[in-house]
Amino acid sequence: RAPALAVAAEAADAAVGLAPLLALLEAATASAGGRDLTVGLVGFDGVGKRSLLRSARALTEAGGPALSRVAWLAKPARLQPLSTSLGVNDVLLRKATAEAVPQPEMAAAAVVERCDRRALLKHLQIAAFGTDEEFLARFAARVGAETPRAAAVAALRHWARGEMPFFTRVAEDETPTGEEQAAAAAAVALLGVAATKAVVRAARGVAALARAEPEGCVALAAGEAEEIDLSAEEEWGEADAAGVGGGEESGEEGEEESGEDGSGEEGEE
Repeated sequence: RAPALAVAAEAADAAVGLAPLLALLEAATASAGGRDLTVGLVGFDGVGKRSLLRSARALTEAGGPALSRVAWLAKPARLQPLSTSLGVNDVLLRKATAEAVPQPEMAAAAVVERCDRRALLKHLQIAAFGTDEEFLARFAARVGAETPRAAAVAALRHWARGEMPFFTRVAEDETPTGEEQAAAAAAVALLGVAATKAVVRAARGVAALARAEPEGCVALAAGEAEEIDLSAEEEWGEADAAGVGGGEESGEEGEEESGEDGSGEEGEE
């Protein structure tokens, strides 16, 4: 698997985490026999696809001859979960209100279990805890909640509003599935063997940088996989397309431009 990059891309001149990606693209084009490389972006709603695309295009254009053969598709594709029940991912992706989540205590515990403990404690400014009940007690004292359930809803509300910058690590100890192996074979066929080997070498070279965690972000372990719909494209108008090309910024529906600081799903490559 390629490394997961925690990306903050509020502005092209302040993008964090894109250097390893550009290094991989440079390695791919250098070994592609003079062929152009077209790159597409996919991501969930409200995670910063437009800001990431603006930053990536600006940095690619500033990369000189080494990246001159890289072109970005103008519109990203939208990942749409097919599950109809509300769960942890809906909270983290800001697709559900905290009050609508059934069994909020269990949902809060599921999020806490995935979080890097030290980063979570630092972010929430609470004392260390050992159990789910202790977490709710610590958080209740912090926010003034009167019951564990109210504390759980308050925690879910905190996450659902996007107030905790986070990114998700890619699981490294899982055996690739048949679909993943088929996708890898398709990638080799698309790039060619030489370019693929160059990308692998470049990925090893940027592994340490890829593992660096942006200050203030909470790393999450990979959660349970959900079935997703890959057929939906972003619904953009002419103004949106112009914005990606360097014009006026236009916010994605449901997206806060200040929120692309490590909400990492779209930062995974």
